[in-house]
Amino acid sequence: MNIPNQTMEQEHETKPLWKYVSKLRKTPGGGNHIIKCSLCDFTFNGSYTKIRVHLLKIKGEGVRICPKVTSAKLVEFKKLDNDSTRDTLDYEIARMFYSSGLPFHLARSPYYRSAFSYAANTSNLDGYVPPTYNKLIGPLLSKERSHIESLLQPIRNSWKEKGVTIISDG
Repeated sequence: MNIPNQTMEQEHETKPLWKYVSKLRKTPGGGNHIIKCSLCDFTFNGSYTKIRVHLLKIKGEGVRICPKVTSAKLVEFKKLDNDSTRDTLDYEIARMFYSSGLPFHLARSPYYRSAFSYAANTSNLDGYVPPTYNKLIGPLLSKERSHIESLLQPIRNSWKEKGVTIISDG
């Protein structure tokens, strides 16, 4: 298999709506193409984003919606698009583990799972960027330490009443 076909197959896996259009030619600069819809023969200039707008009937985005997409086809296209997004996110998370040498058991952490669930279920996170290295080792670490200290305070308050035993083995 040659490289262009392999690249095209990978692109179809991550961007499945490419199957419903033809790339007529690349336009100068950027990643845009002259694209022709296989369903309605409409020709437009754009990238995968414009294909999504056209086929998923997203109004007000600068591309005419496809009149040939039926309700059943729209449901199918939305499922393909949603599944593809999930697969892409899975790949990105896996790549984070592999490239950083993170232990796989981290995926069993309830905090790992709740962080991604929160992000996935919060609609106002457009443009969110995860914390940087400096933010993780600085203000976020300080905040977590304060949180742990507040959780330990009731136990420390009981020491005068119940006593404390310090044990050492060595």
